[in-house]
Amino acid sequence: MSLSTEKSEFFLQNTLILYAIGAVAAILRIIIRWRLMHRLGVEEWIMIFGLLCWTGDTALITVTVNKGTNQVPSDHRLTMSPHQVHEREIGSKSFITAWFLYVTAIWACKAAILMFYKRLTERVMEPKINIAAAGTLGSTYLACMLSLCFVCRPFSGNWTIFPDPGPACTEGLHYVWIVGVLNIITDLMLLCIPIPLLIHLQVTLTRKILLGALFGLGIFVVVATILRIYFTVVGGSISNMTFWSMIETSTLFVVSNAPGIKSFFTSKKKHSSSNGNSGSGLSRSHEMNSSIAHTHSTNNHNKSRVRNSITGNNGKSTSDSQEWIVDPQNPMVIHQSTRIDVTVEGASSDSTKDDKAPSYQVSAEARSHNSN
Repeated sequence: MSLSTEKSEFFLQNTLILYAIGAVAAILRIIIRWRLMHRLGVEEWIMIFGLLCWTGDTALITVTVNKGTNQVPSDHRLTMSPHQVHEREIGSKSFITAWFLYVTAIWACKAAILMFYKRLTERVMEPKINIAAAGTLGSTYLACMLSLCFVCRPFSGNWTIFPDPGPACTEGLHYVWIVGVLNIITDLMLLCIPIPLLIHLQVTLTRKILLGALFGLGIFVVVATILRIYFTVVGGSISNMTFWSMIETSTLFVVSNAPGIKSFFTSKKKHSSSNGNSGSGLSRSHEMNSSIAHTHSTNNHNKSRVRNSITGNNGKSTSDSQEWIVDPQNPMVIHQSTRIDVTVEGASSDSTKDDKAPSYQVSAEARSHNSN
């Protein structure tokens, strides 16, 4: 049922606070990435998508709490006015839609974490592990979506007021258990991925513990999920369910963005202790090999022709960029390598062997790249 005015205001205030905490963490991470890299990675775009879904989820659950759902005692259904029925239908539709957005936001955060771990452990972990993790993440997300679509049949029972559609369509406990268990499984999976990296790090025990604590922040999400399941089952109300889902989601957004935020302070610290770094505290690692050849000759009209091209081995334009971990003592430092081959040629059909063209070899390299 809908909450009283006092309880509704309390719920709204706490919901907005929890949302603000998680949203600020995500936005801060995105700003830091843009400031350091002047571009957004795949993880940041996934995080933006997840934040948009969570924003919609937050808006819809406030509607749900204020208007109520179809979770109404059977004897009370017969005495409801058409206006009350309409209000609860709106609340119930908002509730089921919020579930879809909530699951998508949660799994988007998990996908961003997995992409970050993949890039971080690319050189120290078997690719099959990341592929298996991605498959597990995708299959569990699909299972959640299918449960939301098919647990309550017909689907319209999710907002039906009269007749009573049954507990599967009104209580939402099936969704809590299915999504909650799959959520915990995937969280534990993500917690295990950085373990090989920590094992292979040649650093002091203290540093290993600190890095392990950073990667292990996901345990707080597991605890939040367990508490959400417990208090939802015990309390049995929509307000309990939505409030604890906000705590869980806010915790996940903070945890999933913490490594990216930390990299900014790591970069600043390194910049303050070194005069060779760039002003932003980050210098991108580029390895550019440029071969510039220039041939000049005259034709019958004493004109020269110059052809500029960027070519690879097959005569096609190439540009290759890669990122991987290079400093096993600091897993936040990623090496980015960009290779560009440039050939500049000028030729004429009347060129002779005596026209020897000057050729130049240019190679520039800068190393130090801190990535979130």
